[in-house]
Amino acid sequence: MEQRAAAPSTDSPSTSHARRPAPDPLVAPAIYRTDVCHWGADRVTSAPVRLLAAHLLRLPESDTGDVLWLRNHPVRLFDVMGVVVGLHPRAPSLANCGERVTFTLDDSTGLVECVLWLHEWSGEGAGREKRPRPQAEVAAELDALRLGALVHVHGTFRRFRDSRQLSVERLWREADPNAECVHWLRCRDLWRKCYSVDFTIPQAVRQLEAARDRQRLDGGAPAGAAPPPDAGTAALAERLLDAARGAPPDLTKRELAARVGGARPDTRALDAAIDHLVERSLLFESGWGTMRLMPT
Repeated sequence: MEQRAAAPSTDSPSTSHARRPAPDPLVAPAIYRTDVCHWGADRVTSAPVRLLAAHLLRLPESDTGDVLWLRNHPVRLFDVMGVVVGLHPRAPSLANCGERVTFTLDDSTGLVECVLWLHEWSGEGAGREKRPRPQAEVAAELDALRLGALVHVHGTFRRFRDSRQLSVERLWREADPNAECVHWLRCRDLWRKCYSVDFTIPQAVRQLEAARDRQRLDGGAPAGAAPPPDAGTAALAERLLDAARGAPPDLTKRELAARVGGARPDTRALDAAIDHLVERSLLFESGWGTMRLMPT
């Protein structure tokens, strides 16, 4: 009886094993991530990054814990939009919500947990300080938070109990039913034109760093270097540095100046002293007008 030949196997050595997952386009290899001292030169860092929930939940965290990596851009302020599907308390008002309101946004790609604080906070952990926000502003935001409402949020990233959250900086309700579609299109457009383009250290910064390295080796002042600060600026810079070492991680210039003993310095002297500390790579701008000690 004639037997049919067995069909040849279509599994080659390369396909018989599980295929490697494709690299995530949102995540750049760690080798391309920049040092903290260069973050201020990245324009994406200082602007609200417009993303979908699925993208936000996939971004890896930096070593500082409050910054995420979008490609090799360090980002902490985000622009998201979605429908309110969870809200506590259910009908928030100034009388029943205590210090905060928690809510969940759904943009059809994932869920984003958000926290709206009714006070302004500075610092982190046990060293946080709070002061009441204007009641009219808070009342308008609470009125926008209703189940089923389409809400636009600007918020900073934070982690709480192993879950990612956005600490709300500002929010408003969207009345246009097409706003969510426009948000999706803007996310796609910004990714193609801006976010997908990796950050490179500007040539001017490289030249300044090279000049600084030559100064350390030769003991001379590099060409174009800033003149040394006067005695008053140097003394104020040291006082600011001591105050920052015993303060919460993120402080505004005003909050940092308030921690310095004696008479409060004027704005020009304060800016000069902070610029001197930034030039020495002892402070860096960690957010919207907040300063943080450079990790050592």
